[in-house]
Amino acid sequence: MSTSAIELLIKAFYCELEILLNDYEELLDTDVRESLHIALTYYFIWGNKANDFPVNYGMFSKDGDKAVSELVEKTITSINSSDEIASLPVGRERLDMLQNEMLVTPKGRKYYDFLGIRKEPLKADKLPDYMFEDGNYE
Repeated sequence: MSTSAIELLIKAFYCELEILLNDYEELLDTDVRESLHIALTYYFIWGNKANDFPVNYGMFSKDGDKAVSELVEKTITSINSSDEIASLPVGRERLDMLQNEMLVTPKGRKYYDFLGIRKEPLKADKLPDYMFEDGNYE
């Protein structure tokens, strides 16, 4: 089975998150994983237009949130530029692409390390307002 261009972009996303772990170990915190999953659900799984991207993923610092936000924006923009995105059904099939067990980072991490596990796609709800506001950094 060949790997699609979108799967390669998703794997690159996981690999870049793994690199960010060197500076931001909170990437593996439940709140951050939930925020990442919510954003990817909205933009990728349900194919909503990406006019604005969240700036708050629950990271411990503004720099951490900025790094994650930039990575999400880069990944979604790249996926939306892919030729195959128009023919990829929204919902379950896209969730399955995110949760592909074969997409493994160099250190052996998989999707669940960064996003958790979902049996079904989250609802196609609008993103929470707090994700577009600066976080509470101490």
